[in-house]
Amino acid sequence: MYVYKQSEANLYTVGFFTPDGNWASESDWDTPEAAAKRVNYLNGGDAPISLEKAALMIAQGLVANSPDWGEKDIHFQWIAVNSVKYAKAVIEEANK
Repeated sequence: MYVYKQSEANLYTVGFFTPDGNWASESDWDTPEAAAKRVNYLNGGDAPISLEKAALMIAQGLVANSPDWGEKDIHFQWIAVNSVKYAKAVIEEANK
């Protein structure tokens, strides 16, 4: 099982303990939140995705399920750009 520990003042190291008790490092992170996300992923959790990737996934689903637009690339780009703008607006509003 992967865990993280603070290895320096602003450094969090992800790794695991071997059966004989030795520490095996996997990666280093600047924040405990970033280290925790990596630990979650390594232990079988979902990989974190960026806002942009989430918006692209939404746009791909919309395009895949749309009628034949002819120029899907143009529509896909428009949907992707506006999905990112909408998602950022929602996050900003929620953080007020």
